[in-house]
Amino acid sequence: MQMIWVFIGGFLGTIIRYSVEFSGATFFVNMMGSFFIGLIYALLGTSKRQEHLKFFLIIGILGSLTTVSHWISEIGLDLRWHHYLSLLFQIIIVPIVGILLCSFGYERGRKLKKM
Repeated sequence: MQMIWVFIGGFLGTIIRYSVEFSGATFFVNMMGSFFIGLIYALLGTSKRQEHLKFFLIIGILGSLTTVSHWISEIGLDLRWHHYLSLLFQIIIVPIVGILLCSFGYERGRKLKKM
């Protein structure tokens, strides 16, 4: 049953990702996804009762929305085209901001859960 939730969520996340195309779209969806992964994980916790929601939302929708493969391809293109400033941004800033946003989302979720 978990695979069905991941499949449905992945299908929806892929459609959303495909429809979001603008300059900086990869950065935007990856950062937004990082925040929501932290938020949802905090809200749902480790409860087995809500495990299907984690599979649907985190692995399915957000997993297909926040694509590492596209991010890596942008790093490869920056390297190939000698865009070293962008390359440094992709390698250093993106992971740091993503981790910070995931942590921030988690803290927001914990506070929302206490309300």
